[in-house]
Amino acid sequence: LIFKNERLDLEALTRDLGRSFQGTRLGYKAYPCGAVVHPVLDAVESLLGKDGATAESIEGIRVFGTSRLTVMVEPRELRQNPTTHVECEFSLPWSVAGMVVDGKLSLTHYTDQALLNPRYQELARKVEAEMDDSRRGVWVEMKLKDGRTLKSKPVLAAKGHQDNPQSTEEMVEKYRDCVQHGPKPLSRERTEQAKDAILRLETV
Repeated sequence: LIFKNERLDLEALTRDLGRSFQGTRLGYKAYPCGAVVHPVLDAVESLLGKDGATAESIEGIRVFGTSRLTVMVEPRELRQNPTTHVECEFSLPWSVAGMVVDGKLSLTHYTDQALLNPRYQELARKVEAEMDDSRRGVWVEMKLKDGRTLKSKPVLAAKGHQDNPQSTEEMVEKYRDCVQHGPKPLSRERTEQAKDAILRLETV
């Protein structure tokens, strides 16, 4: 049913077997939210701290991308004012606000407690998006209260994409975020043991 009316190349499963290792092209999500917004978050992060860009100095943020962003920017009123943790995960404005306020994103930004944070709420309402499918990549403009506008470079491959891989240190940081903020408490000793074993899996 999934591939109805599609032509399948079944030989692709064994073609170049033992010579081409597609596992080396795996990507890993750098942020705990909808993947389509990840390039936007990279663009936002690149501007933070530059020329006085802080949560308090920003008057507005405009995101320039394609219609791929639709699921995370429309309906506008809902995306700028999420009321549940799931709505937060699929809100471009909320994710951008969390990144600007704290300089990074964690699972803690998508909780009921985070929903009560007035700094996230206020900044999320200042984030707008313009979508045009003729664009290549995404970029961000930050309008500061002093009248200046900062513009990021276009982002073509988000952090975590196979063409822009994360470092081992970044992957370890994401792992710790997951095990520390999951629904079931896990001891740091055990999770660190697991992390060490994974990093030397070839010797285990």
